[in-house]
Amino acid sequence: MCENSVRTEQTRFLLLYASQTGQAEAIARRLNNAALEQGFLPDLHCASTFGCEFDLSKENCVVLVTSTTDEGLVPEKARRFLRYLRKAADGLLNGVKYAILGLGDTNYNNFCNGCRTFDSHFEALGAVRFYETGYADDAVGLEIVVEPWVAGLWSALRSSLPTKMTAEIQGQQCLPASKCWREIPYEVFPGNVCRAHTPANERSAGFCGIRRA
Repeated sequence: MCENSVRTEQTRFLLLYASQTGQAEAIARRLNNAALEQGFLPDLHCASTFGCEFDLSKENCVVLVTSTTDEGLVPEKARRFLRYLRKAADGLLNGVKYAILGLGDTNYNNFCNGCRTFDSHFEALGAVRFYETGYADDAVGLEIVVEPWVAGLWSALRSSLPTKMTAEIQGQQCLPASKCWREIPYEVFPGNVCRAHTPANERSAGFCGIRRA
């Protein structure tokens, strides 16, 4: 149980999308599948579900895929999320690491401004960028930026996710695997097959007896 908790924290990250026409969501879902293949545990949500499905301030790593709409605005469904960031207290995202992939079109003014808007607010609230921001241009093909950006994301994530963890499971500190069993002094003597009981399990010991020293 302890090892599983540590593994989860070493591979889990929050994956958000802010989409207007569905492109950002589609890319985020492909990114989600690719992350699973890479051994990560992405937690995929629409940015509009903040406060209900995720708490940004409690995350270790956040990856956001966002488009830009109109004249440089964030997608409509993400505007309440943006207002939340604008009103948030200083330091809300201290300790949070993030990366953003922006989708835009250079045929329009304020290229990828939705991405830049989120980027500036994350940074202002204390979050630290762990991977360079991607600016994909639909005018020449989003994949020109998206594919190499995704390819480089995995090593950056591995470097940014915690390698050690002080976790709490049901209010108790998670111990190293070697400490998960209660240590009881004992001595072994010849005998028949018997069972040694521990608080969490029962094991068979072949042709021996075990008793407290």
